[in-house]
Amino acid sequence: MLNKAAALIQEMAGHLPSLVATAVVHLEDGLSITGVSTREDVDAGAASAYLATIVQSNQKAIKALADGQVTDDILITTDQYYFLIRHSHTLPYFLFVMTQKDEWLGRARLIMADYNRRMEEILG
Repeated sequence: MLNKAAALIQEMAGHLPSLVATAVVHLEDGLSITGVSTREDVDAGAASAYLATIVQSNQKAIKALADGQVTDDILITTDQYYFLIRHSHTLPYFLFVMTQKDEWLGRARLIMADYNRRMEEILG
């Protein structure tokens, strides 16, 4: 199962030319199941832990403000990067992608949605 998840993450990374890092992360403990970083100064595992707190906070906020709604994805932007987070609705995992800002955001979101669905099949 982990080998299939790692292969799928590598495949997804190949479709995003501006990828900086990506990982599949366990929501409850923030541990990365598998991840890829294209730069030595970006640790996908460390990013996983920090981003888990954002996903957990988002779930609490949605429950308090829009109970019954389901988050499709979370987008964080900086002056140089996009951070896209897509969490599973059925499993305690999320997928994150960090790209340079020259990445086409719409395409990245479509790719993530597809690979998230495929990852759920592997991990489910």
